[in-house]
Amino acid sequence: MTTLYEQDFALWSEKMADLIANGHFDKLDIKNLVEEIRDLSKREQDRSHSYPYLFRTTLN
Repeated sequence: MTTLYEQDFALWSEKMADLIANGHFDKLDIKNLVEEIRDLSKREQDRSHSYPYLFRTTLN
């Protein structure tokens, strides 16, 4: 059986946002939320580390 997270990420994201906004914390998909937050953090770190490289290569 596949989950909403696996079937439709956009819909899952909206559902999680609505649950948070309405205070229904007991219904959150904590496992996948934690995974997504960690992935987001890693992507932001990777992106911020690439800025100096992009800046240097643009100037040369």
